[in-house]
Amino acid sequence: MKKINEIQDIMHDIQYGYLNLNNEPIQEVDSKFDEEYRLQTPKETLKYKVGVCWDQVELERVLFKGYDFKTYFILYNSNFWGPTHTFLVYEDHNNYYWFENSWFNYRGIHKYKTLNELFYDIASKHLKFHELKNLGINDINIYEYSKPKYNIRPDEYLNHCQKGKLIKINEKENINEKI
Repeated sequence: MKKINEIQDIMHDIQYGYLNLNNEPIQEVDSKFDEEYRLQTPKETLKYKVGVCWDQVELERVLFKGYDFKTYFILYNSNFWGPTHTFLVYEDHNNYYWFENSWFNYRGIHKYKTLNELFYDIASKHLKFHELKNLGINDINIYEYSKPKYNIRPDEYLNHCQKGKLIKINEKENINEKI
């Protein structure tokens, strides 16, 4: 079992982007993403040192073997599916930790007392980062999802994640904790 700082060191070299169909690293999600992207294997992400959050979480899934962790997928629950994000959460000594590598603004490990606090914080950051002022916490769905098949297209990946367990954020609980 790798230590958390060893996992961080491995993930630190992975840049945000994706491999096109010719295995050429593309450093940003562009107009060709939907037709050219396929979910990478963890070995590909390590080899090419590039991956969107979907790829990076699959590598983290391998690196976190032996830990008590779960993976989550966030998206909007309206006709606008907008930006998505995946992330890994692990539990240690009755605390919950959001391990983040691909979302550079929040790269690192974030500690929370409850899962609801963690989900509320990530959802709030997601809304603020993408400047979606017309949407709120209740417009966000978070799914706990299992390991997907590799080499699937974006639409297949989205369908896979949305078949996972739907998590509802309790906004009231979070407000009460801060009083």
